[in-house]
Amino acid sequence: MRTHAPVLVLDDLSFLDGGATAPDHVVWDAGAAQRLMDETDGTVAASGVPGTDPIIWSAAERCVGAQRRRDLAAVRAACRAIRDRVNDLSGTRRA
Repeated sequence: MRTHAPVLVLDDLSFLDGGATAPDHVVWDAGAAQRLMDETDGTVAASGVPGTDPIIWSAAERCVGAQRRRDLAAVRAACRAIRDRVNDLSGTRRA
């Protein structure tokens, strides 16, 4: 018989919605989060799209909250939402 690696099961996913801090077993990489946020900020600045756009502003608030919760998945999702909005407003094709 083969031995399988244990499966990670997250019973409480409320941290993805900002309801709680991410559990300890969810990996946090502060450097990766900061690089992603810096790249996203640079994308907005280079595009000429105003960072005050309501959708960008809302996603940026989610990103800051995710950083405080140490939730890398939510940081990624918020940054993706910002890049998608910039692409929509600037007519840039999505990568």
